[in-house]
Amino acid sequence: MKKDIYNFKINSPQPSSDDIAKHKDFDALLQQFRETPLPAEEKEPERKPRMVWLRYAAAAAAVALLIFFSKGLLTGEPSMTEQEYFASQPFINPPLEDIKPEFASQKVNANKGGVYEYNNGSKLIVPAAAFVSANGTLVEGDVDIKYREMHDFVDFFLSGIPMTYDSAGTRYVLESAGMVEIYAEQNGERVKMQPGKEIKVELISFVDMPRLNMSPKYNIYKLNTSTKNWEYRDIDNIQIIEDLESEGFENEELNNLKINHQSTLAKIETEEATLIRNLEASIPMPTEPSRPVQANKDQLSFDIDISENASEEVRALGQKYQSIIWHISPNSPEINTNALRVQWENMDLKPIDGKDYELTLINGAKREKVIVTPALTGDDYTKAMSVYQTELVTYRKALEDRELQLKEQRNSIVEKFTLQKDTAQKQYTSNIEAWKNANQDDPSVNQMVRRKIINRFVANEFGIWNCDRPLDPKDIEIEGDFVLDENSEVTNETAYLVNKNRNTIVRIYAKDGAKVNFDQKSDNLMWMVTKDNQIAVFRPKEFKEINEKKDKHTFRMKVEPNALKSEEDVRKVLRFKEM
Repeated sequence: MKKDIYNFKINSPQPSSDDIAKHKDFDALLQQFRETPLPAEEKEPERKPRMVWLRYAAAAAAVALLIFFSKGLLTGEPSMTEQEYFASQPFINPPLEDIKPEFASQKVNANKGGVYEYNNGSKLIVPAAAFVSANGTLVEGDVDIKYREMHDFVDFFLSGIPMTYDSAGTRYVLESAGMVEIYAEQNGERVKMQPGKEIKVELISFVDMPRLNMSPKYNIYKLNTSTKNWEYRDIDNIQIIEDLESEGFENEELNNLKINHQSTLAKIETEEATLIRNLEASIPMPTEPSRPVQANKDQLSFDIDISENASEEVRALGQKYQSIIWHISPNSPEINTNALRVQWENMDLKPIDGKDYELTLINGAKREKVIVTPALTGDDYTKAMSVYQTELVTYRKALEDRELQLKEQRNSIVEKFTLQKDTAQKQYTSNIEAWKNANQDDPSVNQMVRRKIINRFVANEFGIWNCDRPLDPKDIEIEGDFVLDENSEVTNETAYLVNKNRNTIVRIYAKDGAKVNFDQKSDNLMWMVTKDNQIAVFRPKEFKEINEKKDKHTFRMKVEPNALKSEEDVRKVLRFKEM
């Protein structure tokens, strides 16, 4: 079904009693319809045919019949089911094309890998030699990691990522503790993860939960865009960092239990980190060979006569290659290039990292320091590259051998301390349960708290990963009709519904008679996007006024006047409390 096919026009004029009486003869009306010739097709119609949604307080059956025929003529399609409707839409379907969660970008040395921390404290731990090109060739050099996080219903809405999960014939809604999307590029071309490699993700996020719920349970899901479903991958390893907000209840016994538990965990984690650090230091990292630099005629370059007093490494370099041209390194501090034209009395040349060298020019007490890189030409460069390729194969093999040696021992250490942390957590949970059973009247029992957490998991391929849990909520179900302000049109027939107590979003096929499920004990918010980049909203106070004993309700949605130009604009409109 094409987008933009409907024109939602609401609050049309009420029909008079004479108008209604004219159409009570259904047989005559049907005959009139059949005998009326179809309009000639225009070569360049000014606009698409659109159906008008008519709203009458007590609609005559004749008018309903006209609407039925109009829909058949204008769309040429039977009414869709919700499943058919969403199947006809793009699977990932951002509703506001110019407003989406943005990607951060971080350069990664593909040869070495590393730990990359983002502004909010989230981390990606990238292994060495983790990427391959589209044809399977190992990627070397710098790679751009693209990374974005989505944390709340506004992020989920703007991303257009579906938040439902089908399992064993049941459709669940996914409540998220944080979602990420990761991919990588080199020179603008997408690369892939090398089989067997994993990026460790430490996602900082926030969840609301009862204060005495000490073990939030979430899973890790990967979005499969081919099968159009979320795939379960693992259990989310959550660590609670701190409590951020509470309702003001304090209890000394609870605080003491918490402090003692945190102290126990800190000791376990310190010992674990020390053992792993010592283990990794026991098998040194192999030295990565330095890739030769080819001389560039467009760069500032000069010759250096290597003296007999130079270091052994520098003299070996001079003996190995007949002629070396020296470039100013990009890592060099800014210098006055005129200094290189002065006759200096002496110099000192020291290797820094196998690639760059520190050159000190000396005139009496005067010193000028420059970072330089040796560059090669002709046969020297060809020979050096051949040696480098051989050394690189040896280096990678040494990296793999080191990792194999470390892996079993590291896993043994992690397993040992995971068991200790699990034991400490079980003891803490037992202590909390005992306190709760003995203090049922204490307000802390039902106290809600916002917690800062770390979601830890591994990503063995690029794409969208979600830390969440499936919900099968037993909410009120009501049949809904949808009414917008007069002359308002929507981009499609998708409505979005959120429950303040659940960090998720539900999409609804907003045709008349749609099934709307909501929790009347919570605050709920529902909206649609108009063609003018506005949002039409049905707010929490209006949900509270719904009579749950009735099986049908008309959702009269108010169009907010301002067009949406930024994420901030969206968040202002989609507040649970009106300003």
